[in-house]
Amino acid sequence: MATLIEAFGVAYSAGDVKVRMLDRTLDGVSKIKYGSKQKKENLYGMGREPVQRGHGNKEYEGSITLKAFEMDAIQKAAKDGDITSIKPFDVVVSYMDADEKLIKTDVIKYVEFTGDVREIKSGDMEIECECELVIGKIVRNT
Repeated sequence: MATLIEAFGVAYSAGDVKVRMLDRTLDGVSKIKYGSKQKKENLYGMGREPVQRGHGNKEYEGSITLKAFEMDAIQKAAKDGDITSIKPFDVVVSYMDADEKLIKTDVIKYVEFTGDVREIKSGDMEIECECELVIGKIVRNT
């Protein structure tokens, strides 16, 4: 039987993740979400049982939530402060171990912002901005 974990009891946590985009490592990322899906369905001929399976296009989705100071820096670099005008870029998500040694990296390719939302409510001690992303491809475990 194969061993799943070489070093017992160690799991990834948010503190083990580094996010790099637009030529800098971001300290103010509180959430990053990315993934892919592909539509698949059974195809039928005569009778009630499927005879083949069809595969549709692959789709990618994602978002990133940034502290206000990170959003301010990105907006300053954008044309007219509009992050949706930034040309496609890559986002590198690196997973590190406790000794800061790289374990794996995912590269989110051809990313663009589709918008940003700042939500501020009474009692908040910080301001965060959630940004939806359009993604061209995800290369995992590079």
